Amino acid sequence: MKKFIIIHILLTVILTGNAFSENLKHIQVEGIEDKEIITLIVSNIKVSLNKYNDISSYNSISKEYRIINDIKIIKTILKSFGYFEAKVNSSIKGEVFFIKINPGERYRFNDLSLEYADDSSYFSGIKVREVFNLMEIKQNDYVSMKKITEAMEKLHKFYKNRGFVFVKIGTPKLVVNRERKTFKAVFEIVLGKKVIIMGTKIIIKNKKLENFIRNRVLWKKGDIYKEDVCERTKDHLKDYNIFSSVDIEVDDDGFLVITAEEAKPRSIQAGVNYSTIEGVGASFSWIHYNIDDKGSSFSTTTTFSKRIQSEKLRYNMHDLLRRGDELKNQLYYTVENTESYKLKKAAGESMVWNRVSRFKNTNFGIGMSAENSRTDDKIEDEPIEKYESFNAIGIPLGLNIDNTDDYLSPHSGTRAMVSVTPYISTKRITNLNGKFSFYFPFQVRDMYNSDVIVACYIKSGCIIHSGTEKLPRDKLFFGGGSDSVRGYSYQMLGDLDEKNKPLGGGSILEFGIEPRFMVTEKIEAVVFIEGGNVFNTKNPFGKKLMYSGGIGVRYYTPLGPIRLDVAFPFNRRLSASGKFIDSFLNIYLSIGQAF
Repeated sequence: MKKFIIIHILLTVILTGNAFSENLKHIQVEGIEDKEIITLIVSNIKVSLNKYNDISSYNSISKEYRIINDIKIIKTILKSFGYFEAKVNSSIKGEVFFIKINPGERYRFNDLSLEYADDSSYFSGIKVREVFNLMEIKQNDYVSMKKITEAMEKLHKFYKNRGFVFVKIGTPKLVVNRERKTFKAVFEIVLGKKVIIMGTKIIIKNKKLENFIRNRVLWKKGDIYKEDVCERTKDHLKDYNIFSSVDIEVDDDGFLVITAEEAKPRSIQAGVNYSTIEGVGASFSWIHYNIDDKGSSFSTTTTFSKRIQSEKLRYNMHDLLRRGDELKNQLYYTVENTESYKLKKAAGESMVWNRVSRFKNTNFGIGMSAENSRTDDKIEDEPIEKYESFNAIGIPLGLNIDNTDDYLSPHSGTRAMVSVTPYISTKRITNLNGKFSFYFPFQVRDMYNSDVIVACYIKSGCIIHSGTEKLPRDKLFFGGGSDSVRGYSYQMLGDLDEKNKPLGGGSILEFGIEPRFMVTEKIEAVVFIEGGNVFNTKNPFGKKLMYSGGIGVRYYTPLGPIRLDVAFPFNRRLSASGKFIDSFLNIYLSIGQAF
């Protein structure tokens, strides 16, 4: 009988607890308006409910225990935001868990202090104010444990970029002045020894790749250890797709030890894009990395769409003339079918690229190209096609600067690409191109803590020639399309002939700005405004421009962001018959950002 009564009581307690947890559907927080704090409180209380669901009942004793436990959780969260005197009451009514908060006055930062446990003479020559500015905490800022955590991470990076690779920063001591409502954080630091690089050791199974790796490190013997230099070296080596992993550590003797694992040598890649004007397009690539055990790669790429069909072969070689050199060779055949002409081109190019600086992604290239092209004008009323051939040898020069943090979707940094190509031919022309992109990260302090990236670019180009000969159609500038002013269809930016076909021009100017908002961890929303035009003069500046704008969505995948854009032209043109030449909107679907 006693056993039956005990079992009956236990079942009643457990079932009552489960029933209560299932019926508790809402958590209501009153007395504070900060959405970030409310979100943290609600999420932590929900975790607490789930934790005790199977082991606690909700009789009067367990309710009291739960309420005390929940109040402790809430007060801890409030203290992390500087509410050290907050009062919290909670109650349960039906399906609602009520939390009433009297936050009191919010404390502010009064001071920060650094205490060195070892010889602080290591740190001589670096101003203390520089460290405080780095932590981005100012006197009278509201207390935030998140700022404290971020400050510790910044301090770690600060010291490691000055040679103190073994630095240790303990959890800061918190000194609270309740009379003045202020707060002081004391960071305890053990610097350790300052590391001077004594050399480089490489650990990899394929010993033939040791020189390839050694020629791409961004430090030299005698340099002070800097963590960001090691990170850039790792990223640089990974960019070649030869290695599946790269790790860099410091040994006891001051040597930097690079441990690398070789990736699978062959890869197949595919891409798809779509636009309302150009239709569906696709590309397929087969790549063999490290084909000669010296880092060289060979690839073949096939591209086809309504507008273009091409086949391209590439063979890239390394360290032929100087350390870090890259010899990029390519052969390709292209058929391009546009609104105003049809092009067939066979060409080849070899360029030597060399890193200008060990510490910046700046590369200079020089080479030679040869091409044979035939351009057919699309004249519907004439039975005989008019075509133009262009045979030339070019001497391309290029300068690339890329300090962005990601190739497909940059969040910060700059890019600059400048090229000059004089052609040796019956038509003496020189092609100049330049594109500059800038990426500025911002932080929005809302309940989602979303990132905002403002991306912008400017592109310009011109053709220098004598002015007496007709320029080849494929050398003219055209604008509009997925990688240009997106509101206008491919090549439809600029002047049109009497049949509303693009004429192209001897110069071009384009620019755009695109704020990008992270909505979730994988979804990004964008808005953009772009402008530009194609001109029949050598100087693109000071002329009438055409504008467009739109919205888009990015979905992040391991291969890069999938991009969907809807763009609208602001300057829709009318034909002689009164019909609109430009579409009301253009839709684009592809992989990677527009710029």
